[in-house]
Amino acid sequence: MNFEERIRRLQAQGKLTSSQAAAMSESVAGINALPVSARRPLPAAKIMIALAAALILVLLITAGHGSAPAAVQHVDEIMNTGEVGVMNKSMMTGLSIFIIVAPLIFLVMTLYNGLVAKEETVLSSWAQVESNYQRRADLVPNLIATVKAFADHETDVMTAVTKARADAVAATAAVGKDLGDENALKAAAQAQKALGQSMSRLMAVAENYPQLRSSDNFLALQDQLEGTENRINVARIVFNESVNDYNSAIRKMPGALIAGMAHFQRKAYFESDEGADKAGSVSFN
Repeated sequence: MNFEERIRRLQAQGKLTSSQAAAMSESVAGINALPVSARRPLPAAKIMIALAAALILVLLITAGHGSAPAAVQHVDEIMNTGEVGVMNKSMMTGLSIFIIVAPLIFLVMTLYNGLVAKEETVLSSWAQVESNYQRRADLVPNLIATVKAFADHETDVMTAVTKARADAVAATAAVGKDLGDENALKAAAQAQKALGQSMSRLMAVAENYPQLRSSDNFLALQDQLEGTENRINVARIVFNESVNDYNSAIRKMPGALIAGMAHFQRKAYFESDEGADKAGSVSFN
């Protein structure tokens, strides 16, 4: 028998007033309407809602003793105990269990929310990395156009930069779909490194054209690209630190228990092998 049915039965028997029944129905409806995170629903949510609803039911029935004496006289019939004293003992037992269980529920919620916060930090850190990668990609067309104005016959180098840019943008976008995919993150790092190397070759072309090196557009692009490279390196360091914090949290006890139930997955790092520890540095010298 659900809570709504029990409330209606108690009201029909005259053991709950209309106001008490309405209050109980509103409380149960409020619990059922509690929002559950669409991103990561807590596995123990149903258990917590049931415990909270049970506590509300007990407290409301108990609170009605002063205003509805009839409910006290017949409360043994409600619980089928046969004695009011047994009913009181059952209530005390229930409250004792709740007092024991409540801290555990609070601990579970605290651990879960902590893991969610760490995961959100990882996602936010990756967004910064991705944003700076995109900033560099957005500067490439301007760089190509500037070089082309002075060295339009250097088509091979400019074509290579354009292709490297497209590959880097695609590889980086693929990482955002699953930050736990180490291969995807490594591929993105390599693609960004290739883009940096192709841009370095394009910069080397500028050395052969004094007018290009001294043009205002080229000098401005140099400054923007240098600043972007620095931001990329910092963003990657911050990302790795946030991933380390998150991965440690989901492996250590007792967070590992919550991580297992809620399916928190390990995130990948930017690895330092094969020169991938740097974000495809571009030489401007």
